[in-house]
Parts: sequence; structure tokens; C-alpha cells
Amino acid sequence: MMISGVPNMAYVFGYFRASWTLRADLVSEFVCRLLAHMEKRGATTVVPTLRPEDAGMQLRPWGDPENFNSGYVMRTMHLMFKQGDREPWLHLLEYAEERDSLPALELDDTSLVYG
Repeated sequence: MMISGVPNMAYVFGYFRASWTLRADLVSEFVCRLLAHMEKRGATTVVPTLRPEDAGMQLRPWGDPENFNSGYVMRTMHLMFKQGDREPWLHLLEYAEERDSLPALELDDTSLVYG
């Protein structure tokens, strides 16, 4: 829902086997929580940033061709941002995986740099 190195941006991409609105709701709740946290800290920016322990992390394609392999996506996959091999750098694909994990994300995690 956020891209490393890009400040103050969140995006919504829904699930492949469930309603997109389920993820839109989860991401919207996270963004509202993040904005309130930023205000409380007096921050005007937040940038997802790789932690030192993530420096050598293997990068994977943004999407999994087993789940989402439309021709227009496959032809441009090399242009898309990447995902990592561990949280919080994974693009999870299922509502059941995220309904508990997204609301529990720690906003003072070192992967979020406030300014």
C-alpha cells in the first residue's frame, strides 16, 4: 500500500479472489490511523524506508504471475515497483492474511521514517 522511498503516498490494489472493497477498507483505515499518528508526532511526511536488516533482501516482481497474469500486466511487469521477501515489504494477496495484520501494523516501526 506504500512504496519505499516515496513520501506521503498510499495506493489501493484489491484482492484477486475477493472484493476489492475489502482491501480498500483496510488500507483506508490504515491511512487514517497513519495520518492521526503523523499529526500527533507533528510530522508532515512519512517515507517507507528499508531497514538495515532489509538491505540484502531479495526483490521479487510486484505481482505473482500464478495469480495475476493478464497480458497487459505481464508485458509491463518489469516497469512496476518490486516487493520484498518479508513483511512489511510483501504484497499480500488474501483478505484472511490482512484483516488482522494491517490493523496491527506498528506505526513507529523503523521502516516508517517521519519528517
